[in-house]
Formats: sequence, C-alpha cells, structure tokens
Amino acid sequence: MFDTLFLDRDGVINEKLENRYVTCVKEFVFIDGVLESFTTISKFFKRVIIITNQQGIGKKIMSIKQLEDIHNYMISEIENFGGKINKIYFCTDLASKENNCRKPGTKMFEKALVDFPKIDLKKSYMIGDSDTDIIAGEKMGIECVKVDHKFNLKSALKKIKSEKKYHNITLTDDYSWVDQPNILEVLKDANKLDPEVKEFINENNKI
Repeated sequence: MFDTLFLDRDGVINEKLENRYVTCVKEFVFIDGVLESFTTISKFFKRVIIITNQQGIGKKIMSIKQLEDIHNYMISEIENFGGKINKIYFCTDLASKENNCRKPGTKMFEKALVDFPKIDLKKSYMIGDSDTDIIAGEKMGIECVKVDHKFNLKSALKKIKSEKKYHNITLTDDYSWVDQPNILEVLKDANKLDPEVKEFINENNKI
C-alpha cells in the first residue's frame, strides 16, 4: 500500500474558476470522474491530505466559514462514494506577504508531518495542477504528478499504476492495488480466490 496522497484542491478535485475564487458550495463543482476516483484512492493510500492555497480569504473576498462550508460539502460527497479525506491544510496568506505559508513553500506539508508523524514521503505522491504544487512536492522529496483539464485525477492514477514503483504492490487493470504479503495470507485458503485472480498471482508473483 502507498502511504499518503497529497492533493491540491482547485483544478484537481473541483473545477477551477477563471480569474476568481470558489466562494460558496454552489460554485464548487466536482471534476468529472473525481468522486469515483476517490473510491479507488482509499483502497491503496493509507491517508489522503489536501494542501491548498486560499488567498481569497486573505483578500477578504470570502470568509473562513464559507471555506469550511465548502470543505464540509466536499468531504461529505467524497465519503458518500466510499472515499476519505484525513486532513485539509489551507493557507489564507496573500502571495505578497513575506514568509507566507503558501505553496510553493512547504509549511503546510511540514504541518502535516507534525500531525501525522508516521508519513513516509518516499511512498507518497503529490498531485496538483500548477507549477507551485509540483515545486512544493519536489522540495519535500515527494513523487509528483501534474494534471490539467485533459490529464485529470483519474489519468494521474493511471500514471501511478503504470510506474509500478514499489516491488510489493501489484496493480491490476481496474487500477486497484493488491498488497502481495496479504495475498500470501489469503493463499492459505486458496478457495477464497477467484480462479482468474489465482492465475494472475501465479503469473506475476511466481507463487
């Protein structure tokens, strides 16, 4: 199993509005396929953390309460699809503020490491739609995948699948992750496995 999936919000989870901020639930629109992707994400990442710049609050265009309402709605919808969000870190600082907490800085990531000390960055991913997301992730030594309106979150998961980075993880065609040590335990009772699954394991793991 992978460790932590760090996600940007606007442009990754929800549609990014041109030249303005998402200020209310009505303006928060999930990108097609995102909710279904969270169902898969929760199966192979130990935790999911959102890291998002929200200077609309710093500009007094919206309030913390409005942001909380948006995030409560987002989390509720994701959970309805079997997904999860373990924590949301947001920075309300203006980009012009000296020593701010915004990406491409790493302060929000560092806060996550304090709150979740067992995070293994070497087995984690950052998915974002802007250069600042990728720069911040790379500063932390996290594998990064950049998305856009064509190459979306679902596409990013396919990319992670194709890399097959970790030797103890088998990735199947439906983008589900199977932890091999757990398979060995299941094989103690081979009748639990579908014949096609047993054939897949035998071919790929030499069991």
